[in-house]
Amino acid sequence: MEKDQVLAERRIMMERDGIEGRQEVTLQIGIPQWSTGGDEAACPIAIKGLYDELPPARGRDLFEALVQAVRTLRQRCKTPPEGTHFFYFAEPPHDRQPYTGEPFDEEERADAMRQFDACYRKDWSVLVERKILTQRDGSDERSEVILRIGHPYWIARGKVKMATCPIAIKGEDIDWIDHHDGDDLFEALSKAARQINVLFGSPRGRSFFWPDGEPYRGDYPLFLPRRRPRRSRKREPRGIAGNWQAIAERTLLMERGGDTGRTQIAIRIGHPYWREKGKWAACPFEIVGLYDNMGPMLGRDSYEALISALEYFDQYVRRIDPAAHFFWREDTRHFWPDGTPYEGEPLYLAPGT
Repeated sequence: MEKDQVLAERRIMMERDGIEGRQEVTLQIGIPQWSTGGDEAACPIAIKGLYDELPPARGRDLFEALVQAVRTLRQRCKTPPEGTHFFYFAEPPHDRQPYTGEPFDEEERADAMRQFDACYRKDWSVLVERKILTQRDGSDERSEVILRIGHPYWIARGKVKMATCPIAIKGEDIDWIDHHDGDDLFEALSKAARQINVLFGSPRGRSFFWPDGEPYRGDYPLFLPRRRPRRSRKREPRGIAGNWQAIAERTLLMERGGDTGRTQIAIRIGHPYWREKGKWAACPFEIVGLYDNMGPMLGRDSYEALISALEYFDQYVRRIDPAAHFFWREDTRHFWPDGTPYEGEPLYLAPGT
C-alpha cells in the first residue's frame, strides 16, 4: 500500500517458528473508496511484511467498509498462519506480550477492567460524607442518598506510582464507587471532590434536595476551574469541527423517551494524524445533532485513534442502559434512516457480520 493511501497503521513484531530473530510488520488500513458503480465501498488493508496485498474489506458504504477493515485485521491477528506469532511493538519486557488484535471483545474488555481495578482498595475508609435526598421525575417520594469521599492513598499500576481518591454514592437504587487518580494525594483528593460535585450539575430524570427541601446542585458551579496544565493544552486546529473533511459518515435517527419525533444525527470520522510524533495520535470525530464541538479521539498510534473513533458511539452512547444510569436516566433508541432499529456495529465481530 502506498504511503499516501494509508489511513491508519500500527507496528507490531512477528516471530516465525524455525526462523531466528523477529521481524517488524505493520497493520495498515487504507482510505475507503466507492466502487466504480457507486453501489459498494472498499477499504484497502494489509499486514506489511507478511501480507502486502490482501483483498479489500467491503461494505455498503464507506463507514461499513472501515468497520469491516478493522474486523478483518483483528481476525488475522487472532488467527495467524501456523508457526507465526505476533507481539506488541514495545520495550523489554513488554515486547513479549502477545498481540491478538484490537479492539477487545466484551469478555476481554471485562477482564482488562478487572485487572485495572485490582490495584484499588476495597476496604478504603471514609474521609467525609453528606446525606441528601433524591426524587425521580413523576414521583412524590424522596429517598436518602449518601455521598462519600474516601481518604486518598498511594497505588502502583505497573511501574508507575500514583495517588488515588475514592468517591461513592449509596442509596436505595444505587451503590456506585469510582476512583480519581492524581500525581499526589492532594491532586487525587481535589479531583474526587470536583467530580462528586459536577455529577449534580445537570441531572436528568431525577432531582436532588438538601434535607430541608432546598434544591441540591453540589457546592460549586458545574464547571470548576481546572488545574493549570503542565503543558499548553491549546486545542489542535486539525481536530476542530469545520477544519477537517470526513472520510466516512454514518447517518442515524435518534428517538428519546417523551419525544414526538426522531432526530437525525451523523457520526463523522476524519483522517487520523500525529499529535505528538511517536507518542499520541488523534482522529477527528463528531456526532452532528447530538454533541457540539467534540474533540478528536486519541490513541498511541493512528490505528488505535481510528478504532477509538469508530467504536465511541456504540460503546458510550448507544449502550448506555437508562435503567442503570443514576444521573441521566433517559430512554434513547436509535434507528437506520429507513426506520429499522440500529443494533450497533461492534468492531470485535467476525468479518462479514
